[in-house]
Amino acid sequence: MLYNYFKIALRNIAHSKVYSAINILGLALGIACCLLLTLYIQDEASYDKHHTRLNDIYRIVTNFQSETGISKQGAVSPPIAMTVKDEVPEVEAAVRILNPPGVSQSLIRYQENLFYESNGWLADSTLFDVLTYDLIEGNPKKALVEANSVVISKKLSEKIFGNEPALNKAISISQGGELSDYKVTGVFVENYKSHIQANFFTSMTSKGWGEYVTKNSETANEWAGQNFIPSYIKLVSGHDKASVEKKINEVLLRHGAEAMKAMGMHKTLSIEPVKVFI
Repeated sequence: MLYNYFKIALRNIAHSKVYSAINILGLALGIACCLLLTLYIQDEASYDKHHTRLNDIYRIVTNFQSETGISKQGAVSPPIAMTVKDEVPEVEAAVRILNPPGVSQSLIRYQENLFYESNGWLADSTLFDVLTYDLIEGNPKKALVEANSVVISKKLSEKIFGNEPALNKAISISQGGELSDYKVTGVFVENYKSHIQANFFTSMTSKGWGEYVTKNSETANEWAGQNFIPSYIKLVSGHDKASVEKKINEVLLRHGAEAMKAMGMHKTLSIEPVKVFI
């Protein structure tokens, strides 16, 4: 029976070669597109799955309201994340990170050797309380506490130090400004996919951009403008997302209503789960 079906199919193909070729080519392209799309979705969906308690981790989003509608930005003003941590009971931990604007590569010097490295971030000392990184050297609770501390990737460690331990070694880094001395306080392994592509993290209290964010009074206390700091929070288990968003906006109004009114700005805050970043 199958043999007969096969013969009939070949006879029909031979009879209408052009029509059959178009159908076969269309079917092949369709199957190929479906396979490629499936592989793409699987790859994108594999990002940020390594974080401990992933369901409790959110990024704070700024929603700007105007006559033309609402535009969203995955960053907020400098004081928002840490104030939310202090004033909203459901927020267990918070962290701000920053890839310095306009700095595509950082300069690193070790002894007489110079390296250019991309994806250099600043981060609060609470980075490892919110996001999960596997440190093979250093203590995650202390790694970014002191000013001019840096946690580097294993790949960068091998690039700079070879097979030698990196912990407590001194290197100089420029993230768009002058070279400053840093102490290596941790090394993490890049064994995951993340929307945060980082080769190293310097402490947020360091010179340069760190001081601009945390110590410059006009920036550190700005609640309306300066919406350029990606900020993440970890909520207590069993939280209610809508209730947390309401409280976060109450914090924003309590501290920033006058500044927003003076600037003629209308903005609100929302939180988006890291687990859906694809």
